[in-house]
Amino acid sequence: MSGDVDFGRLDEPGDSVIAPSIADSIRADVAARRRRVVLLTHPDAPAWRLTFELPLDREVLAPLFARAEAAAKASRAKKGRTASFPLDAAILGRCNVRIDFQGEVLEDGGEPLTVRDRAVLDMLEVESPSAAIKAIYAADGVVSSLSEKLLQLAGYKTTDEVDEDLDDEGEPDPTPAG
Repeated sequence: MSGDVDFGRLDEPGDSVIAPSIADSIRADVAARRRRVVLLTHPDAPAWRLTFELPLDREVLAPLFARAEAAAKASRAKKGRTASFPLDAAILGRCNVRIDFQGEVLEDGGEPLTVRDRAVLDMLEVESPSAAIKAIYAADGVVSSLSEKLLQLAGYKTTDEVDEDLDDEGEPDPTPAG
């Protein structure tokens, strides 16, 4: 028995992919799962269709969470309460990879524009990706629901799911699920 596995050709029209070894198959599978994108729409903004890359690495979100935590501490010191909206808008702004408006892809030189591009910020008359997200969706609740959906698709738990996993003292519940 040889060390390589030959998966042969696929019989589908147009598919002539040859995977000469299991290592190549593994590399292809990992690469495909490292960059996953999703189109999120909302009925409150029917002209806008934004595509987002799922935040699969914690490193992508870590700086956003750190800034949000610092802002939350400052907000609590001032007002005694915080909102998750700035973090939600920052997550969507960071993960946006394409914008369609009224069925047309916004692009520059053949490359899709995002809410991080100066051309989009200027069109929306805002100064930051988070502000662009707010301008597009107009309502904090819409931004929060889209951010939560993006995080769910990436495999992160919602706040409610985390709360369900904790006991009354905020410690993980040792009771098995089911």
